[in-house]
Amino acid sequence: MSTNSMIGLEREDGTVLAVYCHWDGYPSHNGRILRDHYDAEKTEQLLRLGNVSILHKNIGVAHEFDARPIDACTFYGRDRGEDGQHAMCYNNAEEYMQEGGHEYMYLLCTNGVWYVNDLILTVLDALGMEEGTF
Repeated sequence: MSTNSMIGLEREDGTVLAVYCHWDGYPSHNGRILRDHYDAEKTEQLLRLGNVSILHKNIGVAHEFDARPIDACTFYGRDRGEDGQHAMCYNNAEEYMQEGGHEYMYLLCTNGVWYVNDLILTVLDALGMEEGTF
């Protein structure tokens, strides 16, 4: 069973660009990957490729969807050729966080800090907890 998440980037004008990610959305997996390997520039590159099936620390190059490499992201558009898999734009962080329907909502804010469901990822990691466990 999948753990869905959204990955968003707050832009200087306050808008948020975001994509859906299907697998492993929990903070101890996707959260850690985002915090440790994705700054604003790399996150922008990720979002340009659209909705994600599997997140990895490396964005990688195009590959067959059913022959996924273990060391790269897999995208619905780039790797499976699906239409309509582009990133969505929200007016602001509040609108993005209200998207709903996803267990985890990640947001890289203009201050360079990753948040998940309104909590700072480094705080969760320091406590050894996932969002919603306390």
